[in-house]
Amino acid sequence: MKLFKILLLCLFLTSCQMALKLNSSEDSKNTENVDNNTENKNSFDLSTHKEQTKNLSGLFKIYYESGKLKGEVNFIEGKLNGVAKSYYEDGALERKTNFKDNKINGNLKAYYPDGKLRADENYKNGKLHGTKKIYYKSGAIEEKVNAKNGNGKFKGYYETGELKYIGSYKNNKVVGTFKEYYKNGKLKSEFNLSE
Repeated sequence: MKLFKILLLCLFLTSCQMALKLNSSEDSKNTENVDNNTENKNSFDLSTHKEQTKNLSGLFKIYYESGKLKGEVNFIEGKLNGVAKSYYEDGALERKTNFKDNKINGNLKAYYPDGKLRADENYKNGKLHGTKKIYYKSGAIEEKVNAKNGNGKFKGYYETGELKYIGSYKNNKVVGTFKEYYKNGKLKSEFNLSE
């Protein structure tokens, strides 16, 4: 039972930081709202549970109480490898994430319950690498990131397209000057985040 709970957490918490950001995106932005990568405090590190997972290999599936598939993830010698998928209870795909040796590697896509794209992110060895886009349910872009090895710039937008905030990532963390704007373009707040 303990192993089951650990694996359940492993499947869903490795990418839940994105859900936390997406669910709170309409609230005021702070560092937790914009720092939604896998290296932050919301990630689940399987290395702390090596003894329980070191011999696990193959496809692991989790089900809702109704019997419907909730998620599936592949392990090779106790490490997440391959595609992990999570589903809404109605069977619609919620999230698809690629892993290599317990780290997100490649593309991560998340969807709203109606199937519309919620996020499209790219990672290399657990760090943001390439583009990341988060979308409002309407399809408008909520956040856009360009990063290389966890370093880069991001911009957030109001659903109507006006700039909402700007900032920078360093080693997958929000650092440096962060600026937030009103819809009319006037500066709302500005602060510096140290490494």
